[in-house]
Amino acid sequence: MPSTTRRTRSSSTRRPGTGTSGPIAQALGEDALAATVDELYRPLFDALSERLSIPYAIEMYSRQQADEHYRRTWLRAHRRIDAARWWLDPAHGTPHVRVPCPTPGCGWAEKYAQRTRVLLGDEHAEVNPVCLHHGPYEVVITPDGGGYLDLATLYRNLVKELSASVDRDRLSVMVKGGDWMFGSSLVDNALTAIGLMAGQLPTRLFCPQVVTDTGAKLSKSLIRDGKATLPDGSAPWMLDTRMWPGSLSDYADRLLEMADVLLADPRHFFRSYSAGELGRLMTQPTRSVTAL
Repeated sequence: MPSTTRRTRSSSTRRPGTGTSGPIAQALGEDALAATVDELYRPLFDALSERLSIPYAIEMYSRQQADEHYRRTWLRAHRRIDAARWWLDPAHGTPHVRVPCPTPGCGWAEKYAQRTRVLLGDEHAEVNPVCLHHGPYEVVITPDGGGYLDLATLYRNLVKELSASVDRDRLSVMVKGGDWMFGSSLVDNALTAIGLMAGQLPTRLFCPQVVTDTGAKLSKSLIRDGKATLPDGSAPWMLDTRMWPGSLSDYADRLLEMADVLLADPRHFFRSYSAGELGRLMTQPTRSVTAL
């Protein structure tokens, strides 16, 4: 029976006006973060898992980055960083490595790691950042210990995908939204630059991008922050599935029905959809969509 592992993104919080940020796992605490994931994701995942007979597991980045295999992978990748740095940071050529300040009650790190230096040893890395509140500090990252390893988005994806590529017992498939097609191209080029062959690159699946009536990506965070309005044809449940007017069971059934429609023809899947059209497909189930 196939299985899936859902890995959450490494989100961060930011202190306004300081240019510093910290991992959300440290801001909330591991237990609070796990409780939030259980509340927001697990009921729906359980419903989908039951219907599809596919078991799943959720692994948060805060735990993944502490894994020995992940850290050894990063130590290996960082030795080749010069070959991949312009792919991972096209603007500056310096992929960000952030390790939060260890001072009790602090935990902040420079968002862009301008003052951070990384020195590699045989089996460890000495990370030397500067906290804007407590000054310079040093954290030693080893395969089995050290501080929280927070990487810039493209760099983090490279390490996660590189670590998955060595597992010969299962097929790893990277599932992302359509807005990630260009970013994934950068990651693929970075993986090739550090030594992977074309056949070793991960299998990718890009889901349709949800856009507004203007063609811009539906940004849930901007709407929640009051910087954008809910576009015509959309509904509050698109921002929070708990606001679906029916039951969770009904939502899961509608979601799978819509997926069947979109996957019925490649022309339906590999495209963008307006929030209004997806709302129609969810609330007025149909067995076909118009292919443009």
